[in-house]
Amino acid sequence: MAGFFDADRSEFLRGDWYGLHFLAARRTGLPCPARWLTHQGRSILLLPISRRWPLLYERALVLASGLLPIQDGGRLCYVDIPFDIAFTLAKLLGVTLLKGG
Repeated sequence: MAGFFDADRSEFLRGDWYGLHFLAARRTGLPCPARWLTHQGRSILLLPISRRWPLLYERALVLASGLLPIQDGGRLCYVDIPFDIAFTLAKLLGVTLLKGG
């Protein structure tokens, strides 16, 4: 477990490292882009490693596909993620999901 002090609410939050890192990036206004595309008949969700989603959301992606992400340079590639799942998770996180590319 890790901690994060939310100065706006004057409260201390506990959570997983990636979740708190993601929250801190969102609080400072850093973009957290995600891209969903199809390639050779497979759907792929691409996330920058530096903006990795919280573990709960990563777990949902792994359960949806049955596969662990593949590291490709500075990105995480989640294969066989349906668009509706990627869209819903991105919306819950306040992430812009780009389609195609």
